[in-house]
This record gives sequence, structure tokens and C-alpha cells, in this order.
Amino acid sequence: MPTPISFKSRASGRSQGFTLVELLVSFSVLAILLLVISSMLEHVQRAWRQSTAKVSSFREARRAFDRITHALSQADLNPYLCYRYDGSSNPLLPPGKGANEAPSGYVRYSELQFVSGLSSSGSSPRLTGLAEASSPGHAVFFQAPLGDSKDYRLPTSLNGCGFYIKFGDDSALRPDYLTALGKPPSYRYRMYEYRSPTERNRVYDPSLKTGSGTWYGDFDQNAPLRSRAIANNILMLVISPQLSPSDAASAKVSATSIAPAYTYDSQYGGTLPNRPQLSTDYQLPPLVMVTLVAMDEGSAINLQLEAGSNPPLEHELSQSSLFRNAERYAADMEKLSGLLVDRKVNFRVFTATVPIRSSKWGGGTGT
Repeated sequence: MPTPISFKSRASGRSQGFTLVELLVSFSVLAILLLVISSMLEHVQRAWRQSTAKVSSFREARRAFDRITHALSQADLNPYLCYRYDGSSNPLLPPGKGANEAPSGYVRYSELQFVSGLSSSGSSPRLTGLAEASSPGHAVFFQAPLGDSKDYRLPTSLNGCGFYIKFGDDSALRPDYLTALGKPPSYRYRMYEYRSPTERNRVYDPSLKTGSGTWYGDFDQNAPLRSRAIANNILMLVISPQLSPSDAASAKVSATSIAPAYTYDSQYGGTLPNRPQLSTDYQLPPLVMVTLVAMDEGSAINLQLEAGSNPPLEHELSQSSLFRNAERYAADMEKLSGLLVDRKVNFRVFTATVPIRSSKWGGGTGT
């Protein structure tokens, strides 16, 4: 029987393993891979934190913007036709209040009002009456069936409503324990909402109307008492009443022709003696373009460190050339953005064009 042949590896006589050089190379490659992965994870986490912080910073501004546009879409005037008497100090009443005096025609009329324009005391008509440095941009006041009743469930009851910006401290807004702990006040630009409950809505009170060219005094006299802050760090509010594209095209005018200086007052001059009624008298604008500029809290903290209790962006936000001419909106927005960038302010712009449901202007909001 033949003897079996055995085969042996040439390496069988030595132990298997890695050399020191191989181990060092392997650990070096592993260290590099871990460093790259760690760097990537850190970069992803930093981007996530930054994006989350930005979303959180502007979430309050987004809610305020949505609140403004929703309320504006429900603005109401409910105008009606009434007799007009030429030659009377009040064109809606006969000169001698006699039953046989013949009217000269019909005019639109409404006890309600829609008014927008510059917020500060130098504007016309006067809206908030605040100083320009304390209330940059525009303000808007109107009536809407928002159903805000203090004592009853009235889902469509009429309320006065408005929005404007005011700079100031938070002493009236924060809980008392912060003051007790000695926490200093925060000075911020804030968006305020005026809301008059149905029971306090005095829009029909003739004693509050102070004459032609003005507006009902309930807004004017009680806006500070019936207002509350709805968002911090709101730098600019722009309200631009506009025609729909179809109405502007049929009239061969620009969309901003009904408010070329951003000022719109549905009652202004509507009852002046011997004055023809304008297309804006006792009418709601078909569209309102709303723009809101907000900054983040980090920028607000840095600005307070620089300016203290003074409005920190007075120069940038109160320039007389900004948002006075509706045709220059794009140029003004570009200029404001550049000014804020120069001040290292992290900001965001919200804008939308809101159709007003109750508007009966021309062809409506079609294109």
C-alpha cells in the first residue's frame, strides 16, 4: 500500500498576524475616517441648529403675518346708496331739512371705514399719532365681522381692527417675577393689534366723528387701550391698496393708482359739498399687498446693547424717502435690505397680496 503524501505550506512554520507597520497604517486610516465622519456630523448638526433657530426666530412673525392677512381679507364696509343734496353743508341732508327739497342724485355711503397709510403722527390722515422713530412703516384700521364679543357668542358680530408697529419696553407685557428678579426690560419693535369687542364698537357714534378728512375717533382715542402686542422684532409694515389686474387694465392705470402714496381712506372727502364722488369713496380696495419685515432675537439683543432704550434703527427705518411712493416699492425694499445688511441684522421679508372678499370694485380680483 503506498505511503500518503503530505503537503505543507511554506509558511506553516511561522505564526500568522499583522506587522507593526500594517497596524499603524490601519489605525491612521481609521483615525482619518473617524475625523472626517465627526466633521461631517458636526457640520450637519450646526446646519440643523441654525435652520431650527431661524425657523423658531421667525415663527412668531409668521403667525402675526397670517393674522394680519386673515383679518384684512374679512374687512367690510357694506355701502349703500343714499340721496345727495348739492349746496348743503352736509350733502347727505337737505339744506333746510325740508321734506319737499329735491335731491341732486345718489351717492354711495357707509358708516364703516377702511383707512391705511403712514403710522406716524406726520402722516395724513393721522393714524396712530406715535412718533416716527417709535412707529415705522404703515398702519391699517378697518371694520370686520370677526365675532369678538366679550359677553355673548356672536360669530359674525362687527369689530374694529387694526395693526401697527410700536417701539418700547416690555414692562407691561412680562410677568411680575421677572421684575422682582431684577431682570432689565427688553426694548423691541413690536407688532400691535387693535381689536374693539362688539360691545365697545362705537363706530356708529356720531359724537366721535370730528369732521371731514378725519376718521372715527374710536380708533384714534382708544387704540392704545384696546391694543396688544402679537409679535416681537417686527421692523416694518407696508400696506399697499391696489386694483386687480383686470380693473387696472380696463382703466389703463397702474395697480397702485388708488393709493399712489400708500394712503387710502374710504371716507375722506366723501361728503364734501359740491364735490363729485370719487371711485375710492365708501369702497374697499379689491386687493391689499401686505409686507412685513422681521428680525431675529439675536440681532435684537445686539441692537439693544448698542442703543439701550432708544430706537436702534431710527435712521434706517425712518428715512423720509422709504415707502412713500407705491411705484418705488421694489427700490425701497432693496434699499431697506441693504441698510439692514450693513447693520448686520438677520431679517426676513414676508409678503402677500390679499383679496378683500367684500370689495365691490369693478371686475373684482380676477386677472
